[in-house]
Amino acid sequence: MRVTNYSLYTEFSYNQTTTYNELNKVTNQLSTGLKISKIDDNPTIFENALRLDDESNSLKQIVSTSKNAQEFANNTDTTMNDMITTLTNFKTKLLQAASAVNNNTSTEAIANELEGIKEHLQQLANTSINGKFLFSGTAFDTKPIDDAGNYHGNDKHIKAKLGSLVEREYNIDGATLFQGIDKDYKKHIQTNVKHFDMLKLHPEFVVNKDGKLYIDKNIKAHNQTAATNDNPQKISLSTDSKIRQLTGVSDIYDSATNSYTDGTSYFYIQGRKPNGETFSDKFSLSNDANISDLLEKIGEEFGNTATTKAVDVEMNQFGQISIKDTITGKMVTDFSLVASDADETSVDDVVKNGDYFVSFTKSNFPPERDIASPSAQNKNFDNRIFTLNSEFRTIDKEEFAKPTDTIFNVLGDKGLNKANSPATRDTLDHIEFTGTDTDGNSVDVTLNVDSSTTMQDLMDEIKNNFGDVD
Repeated sequence: MRVTNYSLYTEFSYNQTTTYNELNKVTNQLSTGLKISKIDDNPTIFENALRLDDESNSLKQIVSTSKNAQEFANNTDTTMNDMITTLTNFKTKLLQAASAVNNNTSTEAIANELEGIKEHLQQLANTSINGKFLFSGTAFDTKPIDDAGNYHGNDKHIKAKLGSLVEREYNIDGATLFQGIDKDYKKHIQTNVKHFDMLKLHPEFVVNKDGKLYIDKNIKAHNQTAATNDNPQKISLSTDSKIRQLTGVSDIYDSATNSYTDGTSYFYIQGRKPNGETFSDKFSLSNDANISDLLEKIGEEFGNTATTKAVDVEMNQFGQISIKDTITGKMVTDFSLVASDADETSVDDVVKNGDYFVSFTKSNFPPERDIASPSAQNKNFDNRIFTLNSEFRTIDKEEFAKPTDTIFNVLGDKGLNKANSPATRDTLDHIEFTGTDTDGNSVDVTLNVDSSTTMQDLMDEIKNNFGDVD
């Protein structure tokens, strides 16, 4: 077959055009730095390029959003650390105010400091960054806390997009922070005074009548004999133990029949239910009732019914009663209990009248000292023993006072308020004692004191005029 000149020309022309186009394409790629310049250069590469451009823009947006979220979260973290520091300071001031060594001036100064701390907390709650309030939820332009302490933001969260189908919350809304509760928390409170079986702890007052044990604190006056000569023992209690074993309240002696009937223990209870409702009540139980009956009654005071239970009430082997919320997040429950042999209107009357009582809770802080009239309470099981209703601690170190400590370092150097100037006090120069001694005689003596008078001098004066003291 003969190849014509036209065929040779056509093939040469095609190869030349193809080579030129390839050369032009390579030259264009070199000059622009792009592999393709239009979609028909390579549709697959063009599609991938568009996808990568879109992902690049998304990543840039994510980086920008992440930086803003990080800045917002960092400012939130800093502000909350300031809140923690401020609240710790607030707590410290409250403990300082609870100290018995403060006079009116120092108490007012602490009150002013607390007010200033409160205002600072409010300012922290209203912190804003770049015109956005940190704790208003998504309501950036709304000031979260007003002057009355009310919250005006919402409970919504701000979310940052961190990738495809990936979002993260980065704010703490004020509704959760200022009004929220810990959903995984159940409040658990427990009395902190240990109690043991009174029949074993004070066997000298236990009488056995007709095979049943009773408590008689006037056993000698009733010409009765103790059921046992055993030494006192600290024996644990159980829910099956009798109320008399917990409270030590005397049973009732009938001299006509030389017999005993069960006494009555009165319980004065105060507290706050899980729903926030406060209550104060009094109830009584027979000395022969079980401690389980007491626990059931306490549960009823907190709202337990036959079908619903608001709290779990238990007692350990040391007679300490514990109360636990059954619903998570309820952190307002509070509780105090006092038992007595006296049927008074309130627990205040029990204390005021000097009745026998058993306390189930003891505060970590010394009660307020009233050096005008600290009275003695017959609040031990043995009615021959009286105890002053104050814990004496040193002013400088808040330690329990020792006999060698001076009166001034325990009671202070100021006496009663001046009649013509109630805001000031006279210098403490004497202490008056009134009462009845162990022989039934009235006592009215005065101990002169100065900066050198010690607590031992005080005890000696009491011992010399009333009876033994320690």
